[in-house]
Amino acid sequence: MSLFKKVLEFSEEVKASDVHFTVGKVPCVRIDGSLMELEGFPEFTDVDFIDALGTMDIKSQWIGNSYDTSYRFKENRMRVHLFLGISGWSISMRLIPSTVPKFSSLYLPDSIKQFTKLKNGLVLVTGVTGSGKSTTLTSIIQMINEEQSKRIITIEDPVEFVYEDDKSVIVQRELGHNFSDFSSAVKEAMRQDPDIIVVGELRDLDTIKNAITLAETGHLVFGTLHTKSVAETFDRIIDVFPNEQQKQIRHQLANVIEGVITQRLLKKKKGGRVPATEVLVMTNGARNIISNSSGLSGIEDQILMNHQKNGSQTMIQSLAFLLKQNLIDINQAYEEAGSQDSIKKLDEFLKQSEEV
Repeated sequence: MSLFKKVLEFSEEVKASDVHFTVGKVPCVRIDGSLMELEGFPEFTDVDFIDALGTMDIKSQWIGNSYDTSYRFKENRMRVHLFLGISGWSISMRLIPSTVPKFSSLYLPDSIKQFTKLKNGLVLVTGVTGSGKSTTLTSIIQMINEEQSKRIITIEDPVEFVYEDDKSVIVQRELGHNFSDFSSAVKEAMRQDPDIIVVGELRDLDTIKNAITLAETGHLVFGTLHTKSVAETFDRIIDVFPNEQQKQIRHQLANVIEGVITQRLLKKKKGGRVPATEVLVMTNGARNIISNSSGLSGIEDQILMNHQKNGSQTMIQSLAFLLKQNLIDINQAYEEAGSQDSIKKLDEFLKQSEEV
């Protein structure tokens, strides 16, 4: 058996989320967020790299120094990225579970369920790479699929989870195979009679603009962004546009946005990982803040004010909840909280929960 397949076999046994090969280095896997070099395995060579290309049926004559695709190993699908570094070629692979995740299995707050009932608007799932955005978004779409009769168009790079139609009809499209760029695919979706459009990543000005337009025209749009907080999400979207367009975009965004979920994946005490989530369910106050060019510092206050009313929650409230459920370690919670002020707030939430 080739080194490539041996490592994939091992990664399956240890339930790794990611596998990394680099020419001249020993392969690595990521387990519960931690990277581990595979002791006892040899270095990955140029010959191994060519063998891996053949195993995945990838032609080596692609244009450029990087390439994205997907690969099925046994029952598992994997998202694959090949790229050239100073030491040679590398392959990064992310395991995509064979079954679409159930919302109830992900430790997500119930308040997120209300986004599945929306008729139109824009809902964003954000976080850094590897924070579980795709898994959360997929579980939301699957809930709609099981409960509602909708036509859903997904725009992905690449297709990760593969849905089976239940009550809904789902058409999945993949970059490079079914469309050439995200912005045009989002624009084309308007002519495909969708009820819901899922945009794998709002990655540029045109894609964001077209997604907002879709939401304005009565569609429900879900998308992802690489941002670390709800407030940063709005800053990122607005800053993409030229200065002369930002006032208009603020108003458009304030009118269509219905919710933002920002998450991080943390180690569970008993193994595995669990998301800590900041959730904004839109209110008139939050819409006014987004429209106001003076800044977005009041967004967290809006989240705190509406925790009981609509299920919004700050990241600190989420950490407190996970601690109360004995899912994460107190030291990890303090590390995620960051500043002394945030740690103080976390302690206050924990004290309040004890008094209830």
